[in-house]
Amino acid sequence: LTRQTYDGVYIYDDAEPGEPAALVRNIDEQVGQWFGAELLFAKRLAQRHRVVAGAELRDNTRQEAANFDQEPRFVYSRTVRQSKNWGLFLQDEVALHPQLSLTAGLRHDHYPRFGGTTNPRLALIYRPWPTTVVKALYGEAFRAPSLYETDWADPASKPNSALLPEKIATTEIVYERQLPASFLLSVSAYRSRIEDLIGQQTDPEDGLLVNGNLDDAELRGVELELARNLPNGLEGRISWAFQRSTDELSGRALENSPRQLGKLVLSVPLRRDALFLGLDAQYSSAVETVRAVRVDGYWLANATLSARPTGRRFEVALSFYNLFDESYAYAVGDEHVQDTIPQDGRTFDLRLTYRF
Repeated sequence: LTRQTYDGVYIYDDAEPGEPAALVRNIDEQVGQWFGAELLFAKRLAQRHRVVAGAELRDNTRQEAANFDQEPRFVYSRTVRQSKNWGLFLQDEVALHPQLSLTAGLRHDHYPRFGGTTNPRLALIYRPWPTTVVKALYGEAFRAPSLYETDWADPASKPNSALLPEKIATTEIVYERQLPASFLLSVSAYRSRIEDLIGQQTDPEDGLLVNGNLDDAELRGVELELARNLPNGLEGRISWAFQRSTDELSGRALENSPRQLGKLVLSVPLRRDALFLGLDAQYSSAVETVRAVRVDGYWLANATLSARPTGRRFEVALSFYNLFDESYAYAVGDEHVQDTIPQDGRTFDLRLTYRF
């Protein structure tokens, strides 16, 4: 059983211009509670086939979202739902040749709101030399609308229970080469087509905001990655992606879509199997908001020190996010007065994990 909660506190000034401040404490509350089950079957057939089949069930026993003023109490919106969704999948890994293999899979998911969706996946893998792998990949996936997108209603917005899921189809070519000194080079080119993107717009009939399946989009990009794993547990990876996202109808670049993304990851064992230091840095280039305002790019660095003092069952981890206290902001949509929302500076958390 999994349960997640979210509580947001917002301070608003309800006073008219020129009047003394009348501050109101507004509360966002969200609760999600669910449990699930999965059945998996795998078997090798005729020496060349490895078949995997399975089923998943998720029962959302509580889906709740509310917004209200605390004092005096005034409820703007409250939604309580329950739902179930399930999925079936089948995959076959076929050895066509000692240097060539094919993986073909199919998955069907069913949701009570919009019915079923079926998505295939294909992977053709060719190994011409012991140090080289070439992959041709194709896959389709979807994102079901959230409770907020389908059911939220308040004085400024209304629900849309007829929302369809967002769908994406991706084609990718990957070249991997094992280099001297345990380096692995990977170069990939990809194209994704996204249909029925969910976005918010104003209904001209009543002036209310409503979510709808508004646009189709296309993403094209190239990514380069260099990784290295050493026997002593030291791991490192650096990658850089160049991409362009466009509206399929107009051809214009999408808002809040960076042209470049970079990532650096390093894992250092300070004491074998007991103490680890993890470092990572992420880069996102500049973007434009929905009002064509430029938002600067940024670098973020994070660090995590984790220890397993009594073996693999118990772990304690101390993480620092935005290690160098970078000042940055995210672009936001039409529902906000401002174009950007500043993000947190340096933060940390302490996490204790026990596995059984």
